[in-house]
Amino acid sequence: MASLCNLRSFMLSGVKSSQEISEIFDFFSGCVSSGLKILVLHGSSVSGHLTYKLGQFKNLYYLDLSNNSIVGHIPFSLGQLSTLQFIDLSYNELNGSLSEIHFVNLTRLSYSCISENTMPLKVNDNWIPPFQLATLGLRHCHLGSRFPSWLHSQKHLNYLDLSYSGITGTIPNIFWSSASQIYVLDLSFNQIHGQIPNLTNAAQLEVLSLGSNSFSGALPLISSYLIELDFSNNSISGSIFHFICYRANELNKWQILYLSGNFLQGELPDCWMNYQNLMILDLSNNKFTGNLPISLGSLISLQSLHLRKNNLCGTIHSLENCTALMTLNVGENELVENIPTWIRERFSRIVVLILRSNKFHNLLPKELCDLAFLQIVDLADNNLSGEVPRCIHNLRAMVTMNSHAGKAIQYQFLLYASRAPLIATLLEDAFVVMKGREAEYERTLNLVRIIDFSKNNFSGKIPSEVTNLKALQLSICQTIFSPEEFLKV
Repeated sequence: MASLCNLRSFMLSGVKSSQEISEIFDFFSGCVSSGLKILVLHGSSVSGHLTYKLGQFKNLYYLDLSNNSIVGHIPFSLGQLSTLQFIDLSYNELNGSLSEIHFVNLTRLSYSCISENTMPLKVNDNWIPPFQLATLGLRHCHLGSRFPSWLHSQKHLNYLDLSYSGITGTIPNIFWSSASQIYVLDLSFNQIHGQIPNLTNAAQLEVLSLGSNSFSGALPLISSYLIELDFSNNSISGSIFHFICYRANELNKWQILYLSGNFLQGELPDCWMNYQNLMILDLSNNKFTGNLPISLGSLISLQSLHLRKNNLCGTIHSLENCTALMTLNVGENELVENIPTWIRERFSRIVVLILRSNKFHNLLPKELCDLAFLQIVDLADNNLSGEVPRCIHNLRAMVTMNSHAGKAIQYQFLLYASRAPLIATLLEDAFVVMKGREAEYERTLNLVRIIDFSKNNFSGKIPSEVTNLKALQLSICQTIFSPEEFLKV
């Protein structure tokens, strides 16, 4: 390497080098270090400590050391790389604090990602950075209790991730007014409080994630250009009528909407026909009442619907046209009806079906057996009766682990951040009751195979065909069955 004086770019992504970063820096000493402009070692099993030799790359403008096992402090010599425009040190094991010295001469820096390290950022309140960033990722980096005031100087930010960063205060109004150019904003998993202002003029904003904070007050009005919105697990209260039905005659681009875990109440509004692009809708764990509105059936793109832990009543017939559904969770409500026979035809793609703790009654329809992709079916704590259908062995996804076993259940959607189309991915999650305890599954959800028919009024024999479901992990039936029937199975 030392003789390659004309080397300008070195890219070694995904190669299991298992070398220390200091050893690699030694390879590029002398004339190579002064000429190198691009150094990429993404996901190459690199370990060890960053050393002061980082400062030898005087003409480096692109540095990617992400997804490795690099440990220790970031040397102050980073601040001497005056030509650096792009730096990604995310997903390592770096620690120690970052200060103004680390950025002192980085006047050209536009992309900085240090996410998923345990590094506090300690700068003065009046610090004005020498750079103007377009992208900043500080996920899991401790920033102190107050919202960082130095961000107000960044006039070109279009991607900002400060999730899990320990912020406990409020967001200054000046930030909201100056954030109109941001495409992706993630402030989730902090303890930020206060009210969310109306963002109808934030036409550039495509992803807004404020979940798992302490925001309160009513839902704000939001731009119809938004694609993903997460307000889950806050203290937001009131009705959602104005939030959903604002601009009633205007089609929205929303694809992802999380409002779970708040204090929202009242009936669900009947103007969902304006959300034809909606793929994921989570309104669970609130205080909604009334029937499911008819316009929910107009969500022809809907793949995941979570309404658990509310006080909803009536039937699920309004969902009959939601034929793209893969996950339906309406558990712990007051829904009253037979399980519809159209479930086979209309929900043919369903993977997760959770109807537990409602008032579904009468027989279990045989059409349920024809849902070939069904992996989780939870009908516990209802008023179902009759025999368990012998056709239960037709649940093919529970017979063997398919070729996709181990892969999370995913939903993909398009972003247009910075005018460049990007495919983003979200993972499905589900709360599943196993052995009387509720557990949340996400990345391993596709490994779960569960039937729960407990706390119903089933009678007769347990069908021996259940033994064909060899991938099944848990099958709970009502104890009205005799011990002899269990022994036979």
